[in-house]
Amino acid sequence: MENTKTSAFRCAINRIHQRRQGLLQLVLVVSLGRFLSALAFMCIDAVYQGRSWAQFNFDFNLSGHVAVGATAISLMVLVIELYLVGWERSSIKKLLAYGTSSQRQDVFYTVLYLTNILTLVGHIMSLGAGYMLHAYIQEQYSASLFGDAGIWVSVGFLWLIGPLLFYFYHRIQHTAFFWEFHKIHHAASEMTILNNFRNHPLTASFREAINFLPMIILGVDPIAILIYRGTAGFVTLWQHSNYYEPLPWVEKYLFIGARGHLIHHSIDEKHLNTNMGFVVFWDWLFGTLNNNYTDKITVGLSDEPNFNTLTPAKEVFSTYILGLKSFYREVSSVFSSQ
Repeated sequence: MENTKTSAFRCAINRIHQRRQGLLQLVLVVSLGRFLSALAFMCIDAVYQGRSWAQFNFDFNLSGHVAVGATAISLMVLVIELYLVGWERSSIKKLLAYGTSSQRQDVFYTVLYLTNILTLVGHIMSLGAGYMLHAYIQEQYSASLFGDAGIWVSVGFLWLIGPLLFYFYHRIQHTAFFWEFHKIHHAASEMTILNNFRNHPLTASFREAINFLPMIILGVDPIAILIYRGTAGFVTLWQHSNYYEPLPWVEKYLFIGARGHLIHHSIDEKHLNTNMGFVVFWDWLFGTLNNNYTDKITVGLSDEPNFNTLTPAKEVFSTYILGLKSFYREVSSVFSSQ
């Protein structure tokens, strides 16, 4: 067993060495993208709020810490998965192979996320609605109920309310109005850890606003936010891993793991709209928990053959626009029927 694990890491190191130029280019692209998105967000601040540079700098630094944390945690989860499942089944092999369109989409969306461009495009497409909502709540209703409570009390509160917000946010994404946006995430034809970053910019924009609202209103310490985002991020990244061995007490009482989330991504009708969250309790409470895992599950979109057929940039652009058109049709049909 030890030799197998050593071989897995050796294969990963060799493949990284082979791909070193491409990986270096990705690092440079992410760095440049973060710089450009910082300038863009500074302009948005000036147009919509006129806030001071100090306040903007704080907000951007917080988002920067989240991006750095997401990178570090993603690497950690990739390494743990490699250790547990071996080279052949690992996300690292799939992503470094860069062989299928689904794999390329995962890498492309991850770059968009880490550069903050995904959120920026979401603000632009929503005409700044999510951004202004975030700023208005922060300015008008910010309190400090948890200001003196201590970081770990705040982290406990976030773990109480955060997974519930995520559950309802995710459940809303599966309604007719928002499915056209969310199905980009479900279009992945194979599971990799970076599936977690495959999202439409509009959903990414409003997700950040919704997830942060109670934290802002109650004045939660930013450090507590980073701790919660880091630990919750580990769980949601792990949900997209390829480790499907049972974790009995963890998956029964605590978290919905990779087995449960694979069911959520299944094209089988009996699996639809199940396992919406990452904490077992909320899915159990609202009747969406499904533990009927099998090794015959197929993921993707059975009724959407056109996904994963274009280059990453073309597919991202086309799905963004198609999502908006479909959303407009849904809204128009509601108003026309009244």
